[in-house]
Amino acid sequence: LLKCPNQTTGVDIWSAGVILLCLLSGHYPFFRAHDDQSAMSQIIGLFGSRECSATTRSYGKDLICEPEVSSVDLKHLCKKLRTSLFTTENQSSPVKKKRMYNGVTDTIGNTSPDQINNSRKNGCLNSSKYGFSVSDETSMETWENAPDSVYDLLLQCLDLNPVSRITAHQALTHPFFTVRNFK
Repeated sequence: LLKCPNQTTGVDIWSAGVILLCLLSGHYPFFRAHDDQSAMSQIIGLFGSRECSATTRSYGKDLICEPEVSSVDLKHLCKKLRTSLFTTENQSSPVKKKRMYNGVTDTIGNTSPDQINNSRKNGCLNSSKYGFSVSDETSMETWENAPDSVYDLLLQCLDLNPVSRITAHQALTHPFFTVRNFK
């Protein structure tokens, strides 16, 4: 987004963080930007304008946001989105799902419970080949009760500054992977 010519493997860690964010929130895709400006707006809505401005300054670029936008607690957001996912699945009428970025609501669209379940059955996150299914209630509850260590890992993977972002080696030795977290 910042048009930095020297990308590192940090961008791959960011991608892994976005996948983890999708799993924890129950929303795929999490980001739905059609251009760089929209993508930056969504990122600012999650991480806050101060953090984003500090990162852009480290690359010699200016980012000015008026009014200032506060960051969002990702753990709280993921749990809220996952809870809304459970409540919309049990309704029989079409629902309009929404995502929130620091109070800014992004409408995903009119979706019936059948469409939600079908998209899970046909989606990339549903695969018995890999031993899990997002539509499986046990899997949904497992992610809903994810330990705090996964949110710490998420924040480190989504560190806006690729220089200070966790490396692949550090991620694999993170407590989330070294302690048995799920029963």
